[in-house]
Amino acid sequence: MPAYILRYEGTKLLAGIHAARSERELALLVDEETTPGDFEYAELRERFGIEFRTKDGAAVPYEIGTEPASPAGALATADYVYMTGTLSMALFTGEGLTWRRFFEH
Repeated sequence: MPAYILRYEGTKLLAGIHAARSERELALLVDEETTPGDFEYAELRERFGIEFRTKDGAAVPYEIGTEPASPAGALATADYVYMTGTLSMALFTGEGLTWRRFFEH
């Protein structure tokens, strides 16, 4: 499944990273929270990963499927975010990214 980096239109401000089967599905995902027309997106064509870690390199303490613990609250305790090389290079340099606006076809 492709992944997409989302930024605010006309800026270099990161808005999010989403996985979607198609650009249409991506627009529907963005539309759940906000207006897709306010953003641009670029497809990450290669695999990528993100991990949330503590100072000692351990995983952030959050047990999947538990309630009422908040994933957002647990992830906020991360001391750093590890990103694979593909994602790091995309975010740090922007090289190889082709930015598109929603609905411009």
